[in-house]
Amino acid sequence: MELKFDIETNRDNFKKIVTPDMGGVYFLYDEDVQLLYIGRAVNFRIRIDPYIAGCCAIETKETRRLFNTFQYIKLLFLDAAEANTQEIVFIKHFLPPCNTIGTGRCRLPDRCRKKEPNVMKQIRIPKSTFNEITELINKSNEERYGMGNSFTSFVRDAINYYLPFAQQNK
Repeated sequence: MELKFDIETNRDNFKKIVTPDMGGVYFLYDEDVQLLYIGRAVNFRIRIDPYIAGCCAIETKETRRLFNTFQYIKLLFLDAAEANTQEIVFIKHFLPPCNTIGTGRCRLPDRCRKKEPNVMKQIRIPKSTFNEITELINKSNEERYGMGNSFTSFVRDAINYYLPFAQQNK
């Protein structure tokens, strides 16, 4: 099956080329231009922009890897009803590894299994610095918060709750 795509672009130029009113079937490819995934969208920008920006909650690790891995996008403009039927026809014909119809899971090829980018950088607080900060806070707020470690405990609990990835170097 030979397809004539309406738009072929890379992920960096996607926003520049695709306007918000475009919809149909999209094909995602890796850096070697190997097909990874076929999907449909009423609006390509609403569907794909969050994946490019990396700002959406994606349920599975394999799906996150897919959307971090794809480099090229090819688009076919179709109305919603035609896109619904054609997406399934294309998936059954091309058998992209990350479509789950009949398989139940994404099968991202090993060559595409790059380490996921570390979105949250780890914060390391030397124990001496942590102790100095809590001492200063404790001294300056002892009158307001009472004797002892009540405020220090509050700060330590707050840091552990809001920054669970922060680690004290021991």
